[in-house]
Amino acid sequence: MNTTLTFAHNIVYRILNIAVVYAIVAVFSRQAGVEGYGILSLMIVNATFFNLVSGFGADAGITYHSAKNTQLQLEKIVPLIFIIVALQLLILVGTESMYHWITGQNLVFKNASRIYWWIGLLLVSGISLTEKYTALFNGHHLFVLYGRIVFFTNFAIFLILSGFLLFHPLYNSAILIFLYALLYLFQSFVLMFLFHRRVKNSWKFPRVNRQDLKIFLSFSIIALVTNLIQFLCYRMDYWFVEYFRGEKELGWYAFASRLAQAFWMLPVLFAGILFAQVARKKEAYNTEEMLLFMRIFFCINIAAGIFSFLFLPFVIDFIFGDIYNESVLPFRILLPGVILFCNTTILAAYFAGKNFLRINLAGSAICFVSILAADLLLIPRFGMQGAAVASSLGYSLSSIFSVIVYCRQTGTPVGHLFYPRGDDWKNLRSAFNKLF
Repeated sequence: MNTTLTFAHNIVYRILNIAVVYAIVAVFSRQAGVEGYGILSLMIVNATFFNLVSGFGADAGITYHSAKNTQLQLEKIVPLIFIIVALQLLILVGTESMYHWITGQNLVFKNASRIYWWIGLLLVSGISLTEKYTALFNGHHLFVLYGRIVFFTNFAIFLILSGFLLFHPLYNSAILIFLYALLYLFQSFVLMFLFHRRVKNSWKFPRVNRQDLKIFLSFSIIALVTNLIQFLCYRMDYWFVEYFRGEKELGWYAFASRLAQAFWMLPVLFAGILFAQVARKKEAYNTEEMLLFMRIFFCINIAAGIFSFLFLPFVIDFIFGDIYNESVLPFRILLPGVILFCNTTILAAYFAGKNFLRINLAGSAICFVSILAADLLLIPRFGMQGAAVASSLGYSLSSIFSVIVYCRQTGTPVGHLFYPRGDDWKNLRSAFNKLF
């Protein structure tokens, strides 16, 4: 599989999908307001965190074993997926029931209202299934099919929410969030159905023995710890902002964070392809193509960052309304760290494909400790601006660590990861010419 051409096929769908996701945010916010969007963002963070903790690192393990074609074949991976999802839901129900019995509140589901309990259950189910089947698509190199499915299902979600906005607005946040969670679960079912339709004989359910679990968990456990720490780096500031400043300021900060992380769109897309490729080829993988894309992404994001820094206030006011003007300053503060972290995303996929998971773990730990310390120091006094400073600092320190380790291991000059070379644009243009 040609990585360049595969990536090129995915760019169009990823860009379209990002546009639709922001359109969904706009339509949702018009009905629920900043506070409602803050509640949804916090619930998604809680549900995603629970999925990471209770999922045993399954997502990374699924992609790795599928791509590498280890002893753990697909007919054993699919039953493991459903076993893990069932265990997650049992743990969720048990944990929430006990916590509610002791405190009268819900742990993951925001508050004691019954509708939020169902919302949380739908969110966890949808997130768990979606991430595991995303891993299956990546492991089987079905990147283009996955991009199409996600785009069209997100577009359907956008049309449904737009229909309510135009003809019957849902200004009740709880009902609107419930609808969103239900539609997200629908998307996971579509992914599941179309994967099994595409991959023949994937519905077999042979018995999974102890050796299968050992093979699966040998990769997944370290990946679990790394992903859990990295998730906290991305999202623990949401909890601190909500605790110290409330849901409205959280809504502004969550919006700024979502905008800033759009800069990771291309690197994350490439990293998903790279992980599967390196896991399959190991030492035979040619890193020149990886370095080419790293340099290209860095240049594109620098240009986009300058443009966004200058013109974002006008874009937000025109598309989302002046209710999100408070998100501009946190976005600007996040930019340096977010842009620098793009290369780290790609290097982390390379290290994971080589099974050098301890390097990723160390980088995530550096990011986590620095963000946690800065969050506790800055958020109580400066709110969402302090959270943005903390995240930007943590991303930068983690990036410096990853770059230093990679350059020392491979003998690659640091400049080869950032500064474009004379034939970079020519090689990229040649790849796209082949595609079109």
